[in-house]
Amino acid sequence: MDGEVEVELHRPDEPPRVVERDGAHRLDALPPGKRMGHSVLGRGHMALLPKHSVYRLRGRTPGAVVFQTIEGPETLLRWAEICQTEGGTAKPPAAPSPPRAERHGEPLALETRFESGPADADTGYIASVSHGEVHHQLPADAFLRALMRDVAWGFFYGTVNFDDVLGTTNFYGEVEMFLGAKNEAFVRAGRDVTERFASADLMKAFKAILRDWTNEGFDPFAAPLETAAAFGPKRGSNDAAIERQRVSARRMVGLPGDTGVRTDQSGYPVNRMFADVPQHQPFVEAGPGFESEVSAFNLFGYLSRSDVTWNPSVCSVLRDSLFCPTSEEYILPIDHGNDRVEWFIQLSDEIVWDVKDGATGRPRARVTMRAGDVAAMPADIRHRGYSTKRSMLLVWENGSPAIPELIRSGKAPVIPVKF
Repeated sequence: MDGEVEVELHRPDEPPRVVERDGAHRLDALPPGKRMGHSVLGRGHMALLPKHSVYRLRGRTPGAVVFQTIEGPETLLRWAEICQTEGGTAKPPAAPSPPRAERHGEPLALETRFESGPADADTGYIASVSHGEVHHQLPADAFLRALMRDVAWGFFYGTVNFDDVLGTTNFYGEVEMFLGAKNEAFVRAGRDVTERFASADLMKAFKAILRDWTNEGFDPFAAPLETAAAFGPKRGSNDAAIERQRVSARRMVGLPGDTGVRTDQSGYPVNRMFADVPQHQPFVEAGPGFESEVSAFNLFGYLSRSDVTWNPSVCSVLRDSLFCPTSEEYILPIDHGNDRVEWFIQLSDEIVWDVKDGATGRPRARVTMRAGDVAAMPADIRHRGYSTKRSMLLVWENGSPAIPELIRSGKAPVIPVKF
């Protein structure tokens, strides 16, 4: 995060006997073994600390480092001490609404009362979505940007609210699509509708809408200043933009056989707003036989070359712990309704977050994050971010598939700590 640190790595002849607990363990002395190598990291650099290795960090001047690790005997739990809070009590999330679409034994085919289309094919300004007598309209560009995230993220964690009325909720294998189900005015008036679909069926329909509606030159992943307008009669297409594959490293970006770093040659130039981000890679020296384990790369340089916005990509994996950094500009085109706690670390510049109740949409908080700030987004909220300048954000996820049911059953909390 800041300063410079040298990382020394050793492979002990016999792994330390620390099997009783996960995480990092302090050793009294360096055990017999082989020197794996070392790296020198500066601001924005990321390095792998392999399992069953011994590491030591040296810093000539004060610095700051973020560790992606498992809780262990060296872990200090300080969130309750350092977090700024008004001490509000979080409410348990509402139970999921029952499926209202009729079932006939087989996975639900896309036979639905939901309809969508342009309100006026000549201007293409407005997208119209209806279900029976319930009608809703929203700007076509906002609709396509939200739809793009739902498709690219595989319906993501929890709820993707296109706006205060339309959205989807992921049940991992099935997806609910709704109008008004997360809007207390609609619910109170009995105007909310929900249907549940097999995920694969709804994904096919969403992809078809994207292909059919996206005009040549419009990129629903790009910032407004970096793309043509979405409006007007249908003309051409932009399949290259809407069929991008989300980056998902298996261990860490830059490792042999894993997701590669971004370069000019690979088609990722530095973004216009990140011209001041240093591009040099960290110094890495790997000993013989350890080339696949001693590795580091310039994470900030990697993010400065992102060709999309608001699209967290998995850059490192530690069991269910996922580092998903992303570059942000303009407005997050959805309200993301969590089904687990998310951690945000602001890496550069500033993002302002509107935080609302996940079930009703009532405002809860506004959070302004600047470089170095950390926030925990509870599992019962929805959030939307605003970034006036392109910025870098680290989204830290727990990807365990067991979490949503643990929260729904009350066995896991909706907040990371009780004050």
